[in-house]
Amino acid sequence: NGKNNIAIALASGLLAAACSSAPPPPPPKPVVAKPPPAKVATPEEQLASANKKFESQDFEGALKGYDQVLAKQPDATVVQYNKAVALHRLGRLDEAATAYEAVLAKNPDDKQAALNLGAVLKARGAPGDVDKAIKFYTKALEKDPFEPNLLNNLSVLYREKGKHKEAVAALRKLLMRDQKNIDAYKNLALVYFDQKKLKLTQTILENAQKLAQEQNKKDPDIFVNLGMVYLAREENGKAMAAFKKALDVDPNNLPANYNIGALALGHRDYGLAARSYEVVAKAQPGNYYVAASLGYSYQGLQEPAKASEWLEKARKLKEQGTATAGAEGAPVGAEEEAQMILQLMRIKRAAEDWDGAKKYGQEYLRVKNLTCGAEDYDGFCGEINGIDLMIQAAKEAAAAPPPEETKPKATGNVDSVFTDGPAEGEAVEGEGAPVDGEAPPADGAEAPPAEGETPAEGGEGGAS
Repeated sequence: NGKNNIAIALASGLLAAACSSAPPPPPPKPVVAKPPPAKVATPEEQLASANKKFESQDFEGALKGYDQVLAKQPDATVVQYNKAVALHRLGRLDEAATAYEAVLAKNPDDKQAALNLGAVLKARGAPGDVDKAIKFYTKALEKDPFEPNLLNNLSVLYREKGKHKEAVAALRKLLMRDQKNIDAYKNLALVYFDQKKLKLTQTILENAQKLAQEQNKKDPDIFVNLGMVYLAREENGKAMAAFKKALDVDPNNLPANYNIGALALGHRDYGLAARSYEVVAKAQPGNYYVAASLGYSYQGLQEPAKASEWLEKARKLKEQGTATAGAEGAPVGAEEEAQMILQLMRIKRAAEDWDGAKKYGQEYLRVKNLTCGAEDYDGFCGEINGIDLMIQAAKEAAAAPPPEETKPKATGNVDSVFTDGPAEGEAVEGEGAPVDGEAPPADGAEAPPAEGETPAEGGEGGAS
């Protein structure tokens, strides 16, 4: 027909053009198929992925996942709670408190959120935080007056405020309903420990241990607190045994390791002290006493490099204002700092680092507000002036010309060289032979035992 003819004629014209001298047209470009759209994870899938990261201790990754879900479902209180717990585990206490409060604003009956919020406020320790936590617990108890975790934690807060009567009342209320609550007995024992009622404290802790055995539970805190009772009585052997029993249950228990370290350092068992303090140092990198005590432990082990490293770390913590001392975070005193500087001076002196020893010696004089005369060789002044003498001797030795080389000359009866007698360098009896015995222990300060109480507190809930 006409249309087909037109098409054929056009095609013939194109073929003719192709045979002429003009360049051929470019080949047609292939059509690329569009990729299928990327699958968008549903909120349920994102939540499952975030919870998996939480379980593997990837709290940062979990937090990102929870935020992605909340961007789509801002009213999801379960996800908001999980986000709060992740922040709690990361130590971001201000954000965790805000997140828990957001959960309680939407669901005032969320008992676990109330428990964890109280724990965050206690750990943060800002002015008014403990009172605020008490209010949250008291309000939660209005709906469940005998809830054991709330009553236990409330007693801990009352004890921190020094309100022993209120703490005992909360625990007795709990024990009226649950006479086998181990945490209640532990907390009750600590209230009496604060009041120095050691016999009653020990009796309650021993009852708690019997209950734990009946319930097939292993609780390191009971042994730690028994150890504290023995320490208060100056029964160090029993205390050490109790702390070691705690480590049988939990090798990484911080109060047990801290107190074992302190006892071992006091008895110059430097190896045990170092092993114990190393465990605590990993968990409490800002603890001044732990860093300093590790330095003293390695000094006793005659490992000057490690001793200097830990003592200098303690100094840096002090200078940065981030140091805490002891379990209760007491401020670091001038005497502790002076003792540490003194040991650093002695470590440098033993290593014949005279300039380093001089530097720390001068710092010790400054901290102790002392002065030494050039001819004063008593006490510490004798040490610092002795270092000055060694520095001067080193300078003179460096400035002295090298000795002239002289050829050795044979003297005496050459034939008598190969006779019986002590070998060259061998000590003759009475002439410098070493004396059997231990090397004197390094001078070092003994760190005080930690406050080893570990009151039962409401644990952070896991991801839902």
